[in-house]
Amino acid sequence: MNCARGIGFGLAPEGGHRKYQDMPAAGPNEAAGHIGGVIRGNVIIGDIGKFFDTGIGLEQAWNVAVEGNIVYSSGGTFSSIDSRFRARTRS
Repeated sequence: MNCARGIGFGLAPEGGHRKYQDMPAAGPNEAAGHIGGVIRGNVIIGDIGKFFDTGIGLEQAWNVAVEGNIVYSSGGTFSSIDSRFRARTRS
């Protein structure tokens, strides 16, 4: 409640991450901030106006499932689910 970002997998810009030779989700030369996991059944509340950035942030996150979450903001410009830097998710 009332953080700029509710839940984050990865959370870094492109580059600087460990590279996996056998990267099954991305490819051998692509960086990964986070691999695998499930974000399910959360309630995220942002009551901080323009300072609320995103409810769920996926940055260079590969093979992540996001299911049945609720994101609420009282105002400002925000994104419920934000996928950046070649993040790939599964449904």
